[in-house]
Amino acid sequence: FISGLWLDDEIIELNDNFIIRRPNNSDYSIILPAFSSFSKFNGDIGTCSSIFEFSLQRINRNDLNLFTNKLVLALKLFKLGNIQIIRRELIPNSILERESIMNSLDDYIHTYKYKLSKDDSVLINDFIKQMIEFLPNRNWYENDNPLNPLYISIERYDESISKRQSIESRITNIISSFEAILLKGQERNELSHKLSQRASYILLNFGYKPIKAYNTLKRAYEIRSMYIHGAFIPKEEKKD
Repeated sequence: FISGLWLDDEIIELNDNFIIRRPNNSDYSIILPAFSSFSKFNGDIGTCSSIFEFSLQRINRNDLNLFTNKLVLALKLFKLGNIQIIRRELIPNSILERESIMNSLDDYIHTYKYKLSKDDSVLINDFIKQMIEFLPNRNWYENDNPLNPLYISIERYDESISKRQSIESRITNIISSFEAILLKGQERNELSHKLSQRASYILLNFGYKPIKAYNTLKRAYEIRSMYIHGAFIPKEEKKD
């Protein structure tokens, strides 16, 4: 069960083993024995905007968690959206595995969201395939794996769109995300210039005007520097 992603169509088929669909009433109800204290859905029903259904063969639960975490990150990178799993259901075909349901109790913001239609199916399917292979092979629930610049960048980006925080903190996180992948560890001089220049060149490929992107990033870097030294954006400037 996913929040942050809306569908123009009732169902979007990505491939033979993967669909995205809108939730329906039956998704929120189940017939249980009278002695059962289990509730099928005890998460925030109002935040569920779509359901992902997919099947994987010969995969253990740890690898399944790794796959779903990468899937969510791919969706966050496809467009600007705070995509979150608010509930997971595992329905195994094997008699050796038990069904399981896990609800998320995390408190995330839902400011950033986007929608998909059937016209996006080929593009997002290809994007997910590439991201599953490209993203660091790291389980988000474990802390004993080595970090790398890409993971640090994605982690900061994720924090900037997911957590409840001030606008200064959000800008600081997104600048840190850029720094992790666009600046070298030994660089010490003209950091804001180098960062803004490199990022604006990349953004040119996505239709952004380089000068405007450069100036915006320079200003964001100034705000980041102010914030980490204990200052805030003046109230009259926050509208920008």
